[in-house]
Amino acid sequence: MSDTPRRSAYHHGDLREALLDAAGAILREQGPAALTLREAARRVGVTHRALYRHFRDKEELLAVMAAKGYAELLEQARMELAAEDRRPEDRLLTIARVYLRYAVADPARYALMSGARLNVDGRFPELEAQVTAGIGLLNAELEATAPGVTGTALRDAGLTLWAAMHGVADQLNQGRIRVKPERLDGYSRVLLAPVVRGLAETLRGG
Repeated sequence: MSDTPRRSAYHHGDLREALLDAAGAILREQGPAALTLREAARRVGVTHRALYRHFRDKEELLAVMAAKGYAELLEQARMELAAEDRRPEDRLLTIARVYLRYAVADPARYALMSGARLNVDGRFPELEAQVTAGIGLLNAELEATAPGVTGTALRDAGLTLWAAMHGVADQLNQGRIRVKPERLDGYSRVLLAPVVRGLAETLRGG
Protein backbone atom coordinates (compact mmCIF):
# COMPACT_ATOMS: atom_id res chain seq x y z
CA MET A 1 0.00 0.00 0.00
CA SER A 2 1.44 3.39 -0.96
CA ASP A 3 1.23 6.42 1.29
CA THR A 4 1.06 8.81 -1.71
CA PRO A 5 -2.74 9.18 -1.76
CA ARG A 6 -2.76 9.91 1.94
CA ARG A 7 -0.22 12.73 1.97
CA SER A 8 -2.72 15.48 1.27
CA ALA A 9 -4.68 14.44 4.37
CA TYR A 10 -1.84 15.44 6.70
CA HIS A 11 -0.49 18.95 7.14
CA HIS A 12 1.84 20.73 9.56
CA GLY A 13 2.69 17.79 11.73
CA ASP A 14 -0.71 16.12 11.57
CA LEU A 15 0.84 12.83 10.46
CA ARG A 16 3.29 12.93 13.36
CA GLU A 17 0.45 13.51 15.83
CA ALA A 18 -1.65 10.79 14.20
CA LEU A 19 1.23 8.35 14.56
CA LEU A 20 1.67 9.31 18.22
CA ASP A 21 -2.04 8.79 18.83
CA ALA A 22 -1.90 5.37 17.16
CA ALA A 23 1.18 4.41 19.17
CA GLY A 24 -0.56 5.50 22.37
CA ALA A 25 -3.55 3.30 21.53
CA ILE A 26 -1.30 0.30 20.91
CA LEU A 27 0.52 0.96 24.17
CA ARG A 28 -2.74 1.05 26.13
CA GLU A 29 -4.23 -2.00 24.41
CA GLN A 30 -1.26 -4.35 24.18
CA GLY A 31 1.73 -2.89 26.00
CA PRO A 32 5.16 -1.71 24.81
CA ALA A 33 6.21 -5.09 23.41
CA ALA A 34 3.46 -4.90 20.78
CA LEU A 35 4.33 -1.35 19.76
CA THR A 36 6.22 -1.26 16.47
CA LEU A 37 6.71 1.43 13.85
CA ARG A 38 5.00 -0.74 11.26
CA GLU A 39 1.90 -1.29 13.41
CA ALA A 40 1.58 2.43 14.19
CA ALA A 41 1.90 3.23 10.49
CA ARG A 42 -0.60 0.53 9.57
CA ARG A 43 -3.20 1.97 11.94
CA VAL A 44 -2.81 5.43 10.48
CA GLY A 45 -2.95 4.07 6.94
CA VAL A 46 0.53 4.92 5.65
CA THR A 47 3.56 2.82 4.88
CA HIS A 48 6.30 2.49 7.46
CA ARG A 49 8.51 4.59 5.19
CA ALA A 50 6.30 7.59 5.94
CA LEU A 51 6.79 7.01 9.64
CA TYR A 52 10.58 7.09 9.32
CA ARG A 53 10.33 10.70 8.20
CA HIS A 54 9.21 11.53 11.74
CA PHE A 55 10.83 8.88 13.96
CA ARG A 56 14.17 7.22 13.32
CA ASP A 57 13.34 4.11 15.34
CA LYS A 58 11.07 2.72 18.05
CA GLU A 59 13.23 4.22 20.79
CA GLU A 60 12.69 7.71 19.43
CA LEU A 61 8.95 7.10 19.18
CA LEU A 62 8.84 5.97 22.81
CA ALA A 63 10.97 8.92 23.93
CA VAL A 64 8.67 11.40 22.20
CA MET A 65 5.63 9.75 23.77
CA ALA A 66 7.23 9.92 27.21
CA ALA A 67 8.23 13.57 26.71
CA LYS A 68 4.67 14.41 25.71
CA GLY A 69 3.41 12.67 28.85
CA TYR A 70 5.78 14.63 31.08
CA ALA A 71 4.72 17.86 29.41
CA GLU A 72 1.04 17.07 30.03
CA LEU A 73 1.70 16.17 33.65
CA LEU A 74 3.72 19.33 34.21
CA GLU A 75 1.03 21.50 32.63
CA GLN A 76 -1.65 19.97 34.85
CA ALA A 77 0.46 20.53 37.96
CA ARG A 78 1.16 24.15 37.07
CA MET A 79 -2.51 24.83 36.38
CA GLU A 80 -3.61 23.45 39.74
CA LEU A 81 -0.83 25.23 41.61
CA ALA A 82 -1.76 28.52 39.93
CA ALA A 83 -5.33 28.13 41.14
CA GLU A 84 -4.39 28.08 44.81
CA ASP A 85 -2.29 30.03 47.27
CA ARG A 86 -1.82 27.80 50.28
CA ARG A 87 1.01 26.81 52.56
CA PRO A 88 3.96 24.99 50.96
CA GLU A 89 2.98 21.56 52.33
CA ASP A 90 -0.44 21.80 50.70
CA ARG A 91 1.15 22.75 47.39
CA LEU A 92 3.34 19.65 47.55
CA LEU A 93 0.24 17.57 48.16
CA THR A 94 -1.34 19.20 45.11
CA ILE A 95 1.59 17.95 43.03
CA ALA A 96 1.15 14.49 44.52
CA ARG A 97 -2.58 14.54 43.78
CA VAL A 98 -2.00 15.51 40.16
CA TYR A 99 0.73 12.87 39.79
CA LEU A 100 -1.47 10.04 41.08
CA ARG A 101 -4.45 11.18 39.05
CA TYR A 102 -2.36 11.18 35.89
CA ALA A 103 -0.84 7.78 36.63
CA VAL A 104 -4.24 6.17 37.18
CA ALA A 105 -5.87 7.86 34.19
CA ASP A 106 -3.27 6.53 31.72
CA PRO A 107 -1.35 3.65 33.33
CA ALA A 108 0.29 2.55 30.09
CA ARG A 109 1.75 5.99 29.37
CA TYR A 110 2.73 6.34 33.02
CA ALA A 111 4.52 2.97 32.94
CA LEU A 112 6.49 4.17 29.93
CA MET A 113 7.42 7.42 31.66
CA SER A 114 8.42 5.82 34.95
CA GLY A 115 10.01 2.64 33.60
CA ALA A 116 13.50 2.01 32.29
CA ARG A 117 15.29 5.23 31.35
CA LEU A 118 14.85 6.01 27.67
CA ASN A 119 17.55 8.66 27.33
CA VAL A 120 20.59 6.79 28.58
CA ASP A 121 22.75 7.89 25.66
CA GLY A 122 21.46 11.47 25.55
CA ARG A 123 19.81 11.08 22.15
CA PHE A 124 16.57 12.75 23.19
CA PRO A 125 17.11 16.24 24.63
CA GLU A 126 13.37 17.01 24.46
CA LEU A 127 12.67 14.20 26.92
CA GLU A 128 15.51 15.29 29.20
CA ALA A 129 14.22 18.87 29.15
CA GLN A 130 10.74 17.80 30.26
CA VAL A 131 12.10 15.58 33.05
CA THR A 132 14.35 18.43 34.23
CA ALA A 133 11.42 20.85 34.21
CA GLY A 134 9.39 18.51 36.38
CA ILE A 135 12.25 18.09 38.84
CA GLY A 136 12.65 21.85 38.91
CA LEU A 137 9.00 22.39 39.78
CA LEU A 138 9.11 19.83 42.58
CA ASN A 139 12.37 21.24 43.99
CA ALA A 140 11.01 24.79 43.92
CA GLU A 141 7.98 23.76 45.96
CA LEU A 142 10.15 21.77 48.37
CA GLU A 143 12.49 24.72 48.85
CA ALA A 144 9.48 26.89 49.68
CA THR A 145 8.96 24.75 52.77
CA ALA A 146 12.44 25.70 54.00
CA PRO A 147 13.79 28.72 52.12
CA GLY A 148 17.52 28.61 51.52
CA VAL A 149 17.85 24.84 51.59
CA THR A 150 19.66 23.56 48.52
CA GLY A 151 22.08 20.86 47.45
CA THR A 152 21.99 17.32 48.72
CA ALA A 153 19.21 17.88 51.24
CA LEU A 154 16.87 19.24 48.59
CA ARG A 155 17.81 16.51 46.12
CA ASP A 156 17.21 13.75 48.64
CA ALA A 157 13.87 15.23 49.69
CA GLY A 158 12.76 15.34 46.06
CA LEU A 159 13.79 11.74 45.49
CA THR A 160 11.98 10.65 48.63
CA LEU A 161 8.72 12.34 47.65
CA TRP A 162 8.95 11.07 44.08
CA ALA A 163 9.59 7.52 45.32
CA ALA A 164 6.57 7.76 47.62
CA MET A 165 4.31 9.04 44.84
CA HIS A 166 5.60 6.42 42.44
CA GLY A 167 5.10 3.65 44.98
CA VAL A 168 1.47 4.61 45.58
CA ALA A 169 0.82 5.02 41.84
CA ASP A 170 2.32 1.61 41.13
CA GLN A 171 0.21 -0.08 43.79
CA LEU A 172 -2.92 1.63 42.53
CA ASN A 173 -2.29 0.55 38.96
CA GLN A 174 -1.58 -3.02 40.04
CA GLY A 175 -4.83 -3.11 41.95
CA ARG A 176 -3.10 -3.71 45.28
CA ILE A 177 -4.59 -0.47 46.56
CA ARG A 178 -8.24 -0.09 45.56
CA VAL A 179 -9.73 3.38 45.62
CA LYS A 180 -12.85 4.65 43.89
CA PRO A 181 -11.97 7.37 41.35
CA GLU A 182 -13.97 10.01 43.18
CA ARG A 183 -12.00 9.32 46.37
CA LEU A 184 -8.54 9.28 44.83
CA ASP A 185 -7.73 12.93 45.52
CA GLY A 186 -8.60 12.67 49.19
CA TYR A 187 -6.87 9.33 49.62
CA SER A 188 -3.68 10.67 48.08
CA ARG A 189 -3.61 13.23 50.88
CA VAL A 190 -4.18 10.57 53.54
CA LEU A 191 -1.25 8.50 52.27
CA LEU A 192 1.22 11.23 51.42
CA ALA A 193 0.57 14.01 53.95
CA PRO A 194 2.77 12.27 56.58
CA VAL A 195 5.57 12.00 54.03
CA VAL A 196 5.29 15.67 53.12
CA ARG A 197 5.20 16.76 56.78
CA GLY A 198 8.24 14.65 57.58
CA LEU A 199 10.20 16.05 54.64
CA ALA A 200 9.28 19.61 55.56
CA GLU A 201 10.41 19.11 59.16
CA THR A 202 13.64 17.51 58.01
CA LEU A 203 14.42 20.34 55.61
CA ARG A 204 13.76 22.88 58.37
CA GLY A 205 16.09 21.00 60.66
CA GLY A 206 13.27 19.86 62.93
